[in-house]
Amino acid sequence: FKTEQMSILAATFTTSIFLFLSNLLLPIENMPEFFMNIVKFNPFLISVSLLRKSILFRQTVVQLNEEILYLVIFIIALLLLYTVVYFTISNKKQPI
Repeated sequence: FKTEQMSILAATFTTSIFLFLSNLLLPIENMPEFFMNIVKFNPFLISVSLLRKSILFRQTVVQLNEEILYLVIFIIALLLLYTVVYFTISNKKQPI
């Protein structure tokens, strides 16, 4: 993005989509099956699920390892994406 405002707008838009599809505003059971399969990997939904299971059902970290693994994979994928975008943008700004 060329300006800081566009970056903030894109981040807000992406976060809004994740929040809308996170079971906090609209139950997942009311969504079409296609969306239900995609929403399972939403980091907001996974985080809410982790909190519910750990606080309400007193599950340990070992019992929650699959969901924690999804979050770690998501974080690593985002870091790789940001790194690629950063180096792509920084290479365009440097004169040859």
